[in-house]
Amino acid sequence: MGSQYIYLVLICMSFEKFGILGDDCSKQCRVSRTHGMKSYDCYNKDLRFFPKCVPSDVEIVELSTNRIRKVSRSDLSQFSYLKILYLKDNLLVTLQNDTFADLDSLRVLDLSQNSIKVLPSSIFTLPSLKKLYLSQNSELNWADSLENVKPVLSPISSIDISNISDEMNVIDFPDFGPMPYLQFLNISENKYKVLTPRHFAGLCSVKVLININVSNNFENSCDCWIINNWLLQRKVQFNPFICPGIESECFQRKPKNVDGDIYNKCLEVKDALEKETRLKKIIIGTGVSVLIILIVLIFLYFYCIRNRRNNEDRSRMKVNCPLYAPPSGPLLSNIQTNDTKTSIDNL
Repeated sequence: MGSQYIYLVLICMSFEKFGILGDDCSKQCRVSRTHGMKSYDCYNKDLRFFPKCVPSDVEIVELSTNRIRKVSRSDLSQFSYLKILYLKDNLLVTLQNDTFADLDSLRVLDLSQNSIKVLPSSIFTLPSLKKLYLSQNSELNWADSLENVKPVLSPISSIDISNISDEMNVIDFPDFGPMPYLQFLNISENKYKVLTPRHFAGLCSVKVLININVSNNFENSCDCWIINNWLLQRKVQFNPFICPGIESECFQRKPKNVDGDIYNKCLEVKDALEKETRLKKIIIGTGVSVLIILIVLIFLYFYCIRNRRNNEDRSRMKVNCPLYAPPSGPLLSNIQTNDTKTSIDNL
């Protein structure tokens, strides 16, 4: 009896390990449409594994507020249409570098409120990614992840790295390098070792910088004033950093040449991307116009052929079936005789 009980326990543990018990469709995740996109909603279902019954054509997957500890490439490789993936508030610690490698359509990735320590560098090469949420991963050192992929190839326009450090875990501010797409950056509630103008030089398109309660040091007291002026000149919305010293003492200080070079490089990349975008629009517009013209010409061609055939059919009908055929034979003789009699009578 005891051995049978142990055997049953081992079977149940195996089922649980592979997500057979409870973590799939039995949780009654909901399939619906959100903003016109097919979505799979497993919010707060106490899942411990990535569900196995997600439709392959889904565009939004909501897995926030669960207990998922691991997500692998094999879990995600089938979702070629996936645009939005929510993994907020789970128990993720480690992600393999190729976890998201197959998600070419992914636009939004939310990994906030986990315990991720190392961010996969491949995230910054996803061709469609626009929004990345990483807040409240208290041990995340993503500066190294960025360093391995510069320049960033993804068209990321919004990044949230708020609250990923504290007094016991002071971190390096990430050196973004040229990121011409980035417009929104949240660095609030963080403790940084040092801030320099170089850290912002590659962000030539930033419009909003959320920097609430940011604790930092500066290599030089004038760096703080330079950063504030740098951002103000570029009309960035932000809370000016509290600077030590007197601004007038730094009046003659300007950003280093290398910082200006990084900024100019960002502008060059931005200009090249804008030209490429315009060229694509022109090519697409030209292609659509040519296609429309071809469709019209094909329509006219078949119309002309059909019209010509109709005209030929009418001509054949006229030849084979004349509108008036003169009478012949006995009928003609009778007509002629009657005409002759009528003529004699008239005389």
